Amino acid sequence: MNIAFAILTAIALTVWDPAPLGSLDSLRGIEWVSVILDDEDPGIEAKEAGLTLELLRADVTAKLRAGGMKLEEGSASPQLGLLVAHLEYKAIRPSGGGPPGFVAYVCLRVKQDVQLLSRAEPAPMLASTWEHGTLITGNGPGKEEVRKALAALADKFLADYRAANSEGAPLRNPPKP
Repeated sequence: MNIAFAILTAIALTVWDPAPLGSLDSLRGIEWVSVILDDEDPGIEAKEAGLTLELLRADVTAKLRAGGMKLEEGSASPQLGLLVAHLEYKAIRPSGGGPPGFVAYVCLRVKQDVQLLSRAEPAPMLASTWEHGTLITGNGPGKEEVRKALAALADKFLADYRAANSEGAPLRNPPKP
């Protein structure tokens, strides 16, 4: 059973390339970011591996601070983006005595107030406007591999944020009149 799971995971890794959500335009004008935890608990197996959402939040917060991002806790500013850390984790315990392993999906997503132009009442709604994630597998508990993947996603966010907010950055999808 575990061999089949490993084979399917290997096949999925070679053919599955999750498309990122949103564009750089969605990051334009964000002045503050608040790093929050996903509502979903990653489970007991993640906690046994030393992975908690609090640890991941601290890692992302430290990375963004080091990158010069303004962080705000609990602000309701219209220029605020909520950066959500999400983790799904499964420990693999082979029945044949092989080394234990793991499979994990980690992602960062930006949520912002958005407004649908087709609605008569312009009430803003919270929606994901940018998202990147990665699937990781390996031997052992994978704590450091997950943290490194999350750091790479935070670097991707910082790079996209800087590109969207650099002087003279053109709008890729200009608003329709």
